[in-house]
Amino acid sequence: MSNVLLDVRTALRSNAAWRSCAVQICLVLALTVGTLITMKHTKLFVGVLLGVGATVAIAQVPDNPEPVGKLPKLYKPYSLMETLDTKTILAIDKRHDETLAAIKQLKQAEYDDIQAMLNDEQKAELAEIESQLKAERDAYIAERQKKKLEERMKEKEDAGE
Repeated sequence: MSNVLLDVRTALRSNAAWRSCAVQICLVLALTVGTLITMKHTKLFVGVLLGVGATVAIAQVPDNPEPVGKLPKLYKPYSLMETLDTKTILAIDKRHDETLAAIKQLKQAEYDDIQAMLNDEQKAELAEIESQLKAERDAYIAERQKKKLEERMKEKEDAGE
């Protein structure tokens, strides 16, 4: 909800149409309160509130809506910056993703070029070494997950006692 209010405040500062809409909403609210006080008609009050709610809902829909949900997490030093707006955060994230994809392509091209330089015996030796490294990495990951699970179980036991 606070993100919506922040977006509305930003829009009100930057767009005259938003400001006029906000003024209209304030006028309708003032009229509603005045009507309620003088006439004491609850049905009219509910109708005006529904109208104001629809007006507010329409006013909160920008022409170019920003993506809904969590923003991507940036890496340091950009994650420490507080003045970045949504558009800039998304642009930085997109550029970072493009860079990571380019690095991945370069590494794959390097691997393919080196594979082309090796003979069959060397390729077989490399495949054996790669499978051994993968098995060691998988064993390390499994051991780490096992330790984390044991720690969680111990914490639960300690909390239960």
